[in-house]
Amino acid sequence: MKHFIGKFIYTLSALLIVAGISYPGALMCANAAEENNDVNVSDGVCSQRAYLLAETYSTTSNILYGTDNDVKYLGAALSALNSPYEVNSAIDVSKEEAIEGIKTAFAHADADDISLFYFAGHGVSSTGALVFVSDDGYEYMTIEELCDILSGVEGKVVVMLDSCSSGVATSVFGNAKGSAASKDADADDFNKAVVKQFAKAQSTAEDDNSSKFYVLAGCSEDEDAYSVSVGYDSDNNKLYCGLFTIALEKAIGYDYAYESRTGGLDADADIDNNVSLAECYDYTYNYVAQNLSSEFSQHVSVYSEDGAQVIFSDGDLVFEAADDGDSADTSSDTSADDSTSDSELLSGKLSILTTAKKISASRLSLSKVTFKISAASSTGQKIIFKKYKTSGKYKAITVTKNGKVTLKKGTKAGVYKIIVRAKANSTYAAKEKIFKITVY
Repeated sequence: MKHFIGKFIYTLSALLIVAGISYPGALMCANAAEENNDVNVSDGVCSQRAYLLAETYSTTSNILYGTDNDVKYLGAALSALNSPYEVNSAIDVSKEEAIEGIKTAFAHADADDISLFYFAGHGVSSTGALVFVSDDGYEYMTIEELCDILSGVEGKVVVMLDSCSSGVATSVFGNAKGSAASKDADADDFNKAVVKQFAKAQSTAEDDNSSKFYVLAGCSEDEDAYSVSVGYDSDNNKLYCGLFTIALEKAIGYDYAYESRTGGLDADADIDNNVSLAECYDYTYNYVAQNLSSEFSQHVSVYSEDGAQVIFSDGDLVFEAADDGDSADTSSDTSADDSTSDSELLSGKLSILTTAKKISASRLSLSKVTFKISAASSTGQKIIFKKYKTSGKYKAITVTKNGKVTLKKGTKAGVYKIIVRAKANSTYAAKEKIFKITVY
């Protein structure tokens, strides 16, 4: 991973050369963990577990800022899901301690469980090897070795890496088969092709439970993963977070700025209260691409034989949406129920779970922007979405029955309002709120 400090960008590979440290690289034996990959398993209670690792290299000259924040916020995000992960995390451990941590965290996994392994730290250029530090100096865990270790975990294993050259993992875990993918000459077209490939495979994947590994890497095998400044701490020191990790958090509605969940599952494209690997890949890929300076290149990479596999879920949390037509732009939102006198009904309840959006006009000058508004009614009322107006500048916006909003390419600066309405029923009165979009 790279990070920014003023005008300087530090890379591990360059610093290792300056420090005169030799790297064993691909010559490290992929079977080195053979004695470590027999993870003991037994019946457990939790079906979703996560082990999050961060390396800051604080005792070296190669300090990496922000990885501790990544573990902190991602752990909070996973714990805040309606179907939460049991989270264990560690910061600045040795390679041996990392292996033992994996064994402990996933010791009770069984065939129906999901185990999520996450790493934020330095990755060695072109090989993707994870870098650790012990009393004896730098230690390296090749992607092949990581694969061997995680192969001993029962059930399905999700691997997420926010480190340089992490895209190597998509081919290693895939063993050169399945839907392994990294960047292409036309990255946007390539991303669409991968998602289409996942969708095409869903029908067969539903009848095939053979997939074990689900890999999301923060960049392709020949790229660096970047960290970005996200504000200041109480001592006025800059705070950093990995851009890929921020995308993961936002995919499930968590905002590091508030240190809490502020919305629904933003990556849930089909609005079924679940985020599949394909949906998470599509969301994080686009988020990173849209929020990284054009002078840099970082493309999220993926591997799986089953893109439909759910990796994040809100369980029974229901987000009601309108079901009358493809768009609420011009349709009426009144009904016989809504005409009932409010004095005869109880007060309706409506919550908008998506935070107000701020989008730059410069971004919209390049391409359209699409996102989803999530809303809920604790009183079980049907929710509909409608543009505040249908004329003038509002012609640049469309809103679907499910709250999917699209701002067309070239949308002008201004404030745009979306009406979110919980419709009246025989018991509860209608309730309306306004969702604001600011184009600046």
